[in-house]
Amino acid sequence: MFMKLVKHELHELLRVLLPIFGGLLLFAGVTRGLIWLMQQNDNPILSVTGGMFIGLFFMSCVACVILTAVLLLVRFAKSVHGDEGYLTHTLPVGVHSILCSRLLVSVLFLAAAMGTAIGSVLISTWRLEELSEISEGIGLLFESAGLKSGFWWTILASVFVQTVTTVLMVFAAISIGHSFNRGKVGFSILFYFALNTTASMISTILSLLLMNTTLFDEAAELSTVTSSSMALSIGMNLVFCGVYYFIAWIMTRKRLNLA
Repeated sequence: MFMKLVKHELHELLRVLLPIFGGLLLFAGVTRGLIWLMQQNDNPILSVTGGMFIGLFFMSCVACVILTAVLLLVRFAKSVHGDEGYLTHTLPVGVHSILCSRLLVSVLFLAAAMGTAIGSVLISTWRLEELSEISEGIGLLFESAGLKSGFWWTILASVFVQTVTTVLMVFAAISIGHSFNRGKVGFSILFYFALNTTASMISTILSLLLMNTTLFDEAAELSTVTSSSMALSIGMNLVFCGVYYFIAWIMTRKRLNLA
């Protein structure tokens, strides 16, 4: 039943997001063609028009990620705590399946949105030889900092955990906000900022405390400090994930019991 929930969410969101992703990639192809024309022709009008068009393209890349995030949170609020919530809670599945299916789909689509935006930029501006040079430059930077090539996996893990943490924070805020009879959206936004501020304060305090340990003293190598910082960030975010998930679970289960 869990996979049916995931399939249903994918189907509902693909109908909206697939045209957006496809349109952005098409926009990238047109932008690349325009850049080629600008390089071949020294026309002031073409340069001004092309510059505006390219600026619009980069704004569209950012808008694609933001729009995806907004659609995902609206979908969660509507299907779990909104008009479709009653139907969702009548399904023969537990609250964990409902939350995990939304979490999985949200992370997948956020990754797809960021991948589409980055891929669109690469399509529009960069050549393969330039990508190779950038890759070599990053490798040299890692070597000079004493970091191993496997550090890429640490970065990816950190980005993944941070994404999951952010999604669960939004889920928790929406779940709390929709427990009120009025002002659901306003309370959701208020609790999002409250959770975010609390997490930032805790992270800052723990970071300052750990700065006094031997891992972060002046004699420590840059690679050690960097690795320790990444591990600390991942560890704290995993704890926050558990807290946010528990909040979303308890509030969603409370709504189910009331229904």
